[in-house]
Amino acid sequence: MNLTEMEKYVHSALNHLQPHLYTELGAISGVRMCAIGYGERSRVLEDMAAWAPFGTDETWGGPDAHFCFGADYVLPEAARGRKVVAELETGASDIWNTDNPQFLAYVDGQLRCALDMNHREVVLAEKAEPGTTVALRLYGYSNTSGKSNFLHLRARMPEPLAQAAYYDLKVSFDTACCLRDDDDRKTRLLQTLCRAADLLDLRSISAEAWEASLHQVRELLAAEVLGHPDADAPQVYSVGHTHIDVAWKWPVRQTREKALRSFSTVLSLMDEYPEYTFMSSQPQLYQFVKEESPEVFEQIRRRVAEGRWETEGAMWLEADCNLTSGESLIRQIVFGKRFFEQEFGTGDNVVLWLPDVFGYSAALPQIMKKTGLRYFMTTKIAWNERNLFPYDTMYWEGIDGSQVLSHFITTADANPYPELRRKPVGTTYNGLETPHHIIGCWQRYQQKAYSHKVLTVYGYGDGGGGSTREMIELGRRLQQGVPGCPVVRFTGVRKFFEDLEQEVQGKDLPKWSGELYLEFHRGTYTSQAANKRDNRRCEDALATTEWLAQTAHLCCDTPYPAQRLNEAWKLVLLNQFHDILPGSAIAEVYEQTAREYTFVKAECAAMQAQALELLGRRSGCIPADADTADTLLAWNPLSYPQDLLLALPADAPRPADAPCQRTADGSALCLVKALPPLGHKAVAMTRQELPHGPLPRAEYLPDGALLVRTDRYRAQIEPDGRLVSLYDEAGERELFAEGAPGNHLRVYDDRPYEFDAWNIDEAYVRKHWDPEACGPAELLEAGPLRWVVRTRLRYLNSTIEQKIVFYHHSPRIDFETTVNWQEHQQLLKVHFPFAIFTRKLQCEIQYGSVERPTHTNTSWEQARFEMCMHRWLDVSDGGYGAALLNDSKYGYSAKDSEVALTLIKAGVFPAPDADIGTHTFTYSLMPHTGDFRTGGVVREAGRLNRPALAWLGKRQADSAGLWPEVHIDRENVFCEVFKHADSGDATILRMYEAAGMQTRVHWNLAGAPDLDVWECDMLEHRQTPVPAENGLVAAEFGPYEIKTFAVVPRSQPAKQEVFHV
Repeated sequence: MNLTEMEKYVHSALNHLQPHLYTELGAISGVRMCAIGYGERSRVLEDMAAWAPFGTDETWGGPDAHFCFGADYVLPEAARGRKVVAELETGASDIWNTDNPQFLAYVDGQLRCALDMNHREVVLAEKAEPGTTVALRLYGYSNTSGKSNFLHLRARMPEPLAQAAYYDLKVSFDTACCLRDDDDRKTRLLQTLCRAADLLDLRSISAEAWEASLHQVRELLAAEVLGHPDADAPQVYSVGHTHIDVAWKWPVRQTREKALRSFSTVLSLMDEYPEYTFMSSQPQLYQFVKEESPEVFEQIRRRVAEGRWETEGAMWLEADCNLTSGESLIRQIVFGKRFFEQEFGTGDNVVLWLPDVFGYSAALPQIMKKTGLRYFMTTKIAWNERNLFPYDTMYWEGIDGSQVLSHFITTADANPYPELRRKPVGTTYNGLETPHHIIGCWQRYQQKAYSHKVLTVYGYGDGGGGSTREMIELGRRLQQGVPGCPVVRFTGVRKFFEDLEQEVQGKDLPKWSGELYLEFHRGTYTSQAANKRDNRRCEDALATTEWLAQTAHLCCDTPYPAQRLNEAWKLVLLNQFHDILPGSAIAEVYEQTAREYTFVKAECAAMQAQALELLGRRSGCIPADADTADTLLAWNPLSYPQDLLLALPADAPRPADAPCQRTADGSALCLVKALPPLGHKAVAMTRQELPHGPLPRAEYLPDGALLVRTDRYRAQIEPDGRLVSLYDEAGERELFAEGAPGNHLRVYDDRPYEFDAWNIDEAYVRKHWDPEACGPAELLEAGPLRWVVRTRLRYLNSTIEQKIVFYHHSPRIDFETTVNWQEHQQLLKVHFPFAIFTRKLQCEIQYGSVERPTHTNTSWEQARFEMCMHRWLDVSDGGYGAALLNDSKYGYSAKDSEVALTLIKAGVFPAPDADIGTHTFTYSLMPHTGDFRTGGVVREAGRLNRPALAWLGKRQADSAGLWPEVHIDRENVFCEVFKHADSGDATILRMYEAAGMQTRVHWNLAGAPDLDVWECDMLEHRQTPVPAENGLVAAEFGPYEIKTFAVVPRSQPAKQEVFHV
């Protein structure tokens, strides 16, 4: 026989062996059904007499629907003393269909396991007693469009010997099929397997003869195959796992049940297989299970204590790492580690586990190092469209120079002839523990010269589910070793990384410096724009709330609202999941996030109002409305000065001596200058006449453009808002080249080849249209504070209104934009083709910035046709530049000196009406001398996103003293966090260096001369005492370094106001 004939012969033997793996006992009849609502799971255990009969040929289902099924089964005489299982079949056949029907299975009132298309068995009896009635109940979930599911139940008895022989044969045969035809091991394996197939007696002569043949098969394979790995076989560390998307094609509330189902399956398998180990990240899932089923949570606790269930991964959930702020990334780890420590005593996580996130910020290595995380794992970068990432094991270096050992899981299908592949092979975090995946995992690994160890995780995922019996049975045999296959090792994720670290020690392991950009899913920087805006607002609101609450705690000795803040933070962290914040979930998810963000904003507003009133009263004032106030307390949530623009009724008291302007709507706009950093300014209010003044006179050029002259700029604004000319008086130069206007709004056809909400394809630029003006540009205001120009545009059924605002006190030009968007699969961008020669730009990321090329020299730059930023990006030639700032946008494209912000995407899947509706946002243009460092770009972006607050009061008494302010003597170091310590009565300050420069800085808390100060890690563990001489603290910052300080005043400051008038 040649190789092909031998393969056919063995494959046929396996097929003929399969019907003997069970002895059938027949269908389970008398099934009854009841449709129920969400949250009614307890009804599955009620008396089912009132439920409707459910026939064999009936169907069930529906979108996001729940059902109870039940049947009473009498164990037959044929099953005496045998194990009996029920098998469930629903008609679902696609093993990766995350919407397949899923169940919790109860036997005699006890939760036994979960069932789905990949987990079909529930044990009815371990040793059957004939005549015993077993009550089987199923709590089912469907997410189909209609009634397309069956429900077929049958009883059967497993045949352990036949199953053992089957898996012996299967793992050996599958290994042989993965080898090349010219590999001698393949020939020898198939020859042995043919002899094993010869021994298989399928004649049904007698049970004894049948069993004897199975024993002979097993003995032959044990003697020549199983337990005989290659002498130099690599090791594949294998860990049971299930990836559960916290939301995606289902709402978060269903994830509670998915986690419960998946974890119940794990526990059931652990009872059956003592060697089975499992790892799961995402404390949010454990919290769900704790709330849904405390008894299951207690079982998990026991398995964790045994060392078989590994709680690694660190983050509260697997968060997006492009859009989430730096502080939110830190809180993800803080909350995650805290939960694991409090619930399981396992808070010493060392692995950041992010298999499915759409790119990774270059700020992460430093955040990892300073939260005690030594290792990083993903698989997602293997999804690159164009370039094969060159490393699978490496050191990853962040923007500050921090390095972490990183390993990318390489699980993939084996190919005997990989040289024939036409494109790079993607990898998966949903391994099957088959020889195909084990061999493929090693085959795909690129750093074989450095390590003979790789990692796989096995179990169905995305929608949960997890490992199966078959996976563990195959893994058992692969642990023994098979010629031609790596040796499997059941272990944990942490053990793998610790062993890997030892193996690569002293070797010249490659290093990747900078961000891990995913050449895919570029639309996630923009999809579901309102959700992204809410996230940014809440992140800033929480920072401001923490600062005000801690200031009130220090000044007024009032309790810090830690519990309320933690609950608000948890909602924000939840909604930063990598399919929620990126905009790639169903519409219902965003309806829920809108409600939750509204709650967070309301909570923050309430806590801020409470703190401001306490501080106001301590300053000697009682709350007052705009008509009766005589004192303004202006509060600055930033660690550098900023001004307050305050709109008041025209006839109300106004800040004394503050410049003022009547707005287009008749209000009084006042400017309170130079608020101190993280402090306040008290200003007297007086009633003054607000001059009406003449209406601004618009100056139009012959071509219809509006000419605006300010003390900083001369601008020509087309009716559609394009800036055909913007001359910077101080810089003495034009911002835009002739014929290439700025603020050019353009719409592109956006119909991705796949993954509609996720992707923007490179070909989108081929079709585009410009919105049309609905009239001339209008000059609404021209006064001592600002100039305001309004434009109105229409595109198909959508409208765009902009107010272009020039300021007297700031070089910033704001484009306050309101869009009523009614177009599907149409991408709105705004272009700024700068007359500044450069082939790079600087772009803010979390706690720092990165330099990115704008040329397309290589395939790596060509693939980056859409990128992600945070609050600003800057184009500069070193002597002159321009920054684009934003209050809620992330996506942009850049080529040479032209930059385009991506404003709205509007995909149709998985949310059919994503981004349809009203959007309000502001982006800003800020010309400057020098580069982003000398141009004040970081500060101005902070002012746009975190403006000053105003509290109005009526003075009743002298101030009892308000403090502190944070004074930092270097403009490139910022204090981003001012909060109460998570434990102990200390104030936590988190600062970072923003210019990429080594910097020695001095800082102090004004009004608090006597301090104890410690430098901490980001978990607030105190590490090094820091001297504070007369309240002045010296610190050395490396480029982009983040430092955390714990501060304790030794005594309450003197009752003297840090007063500014």
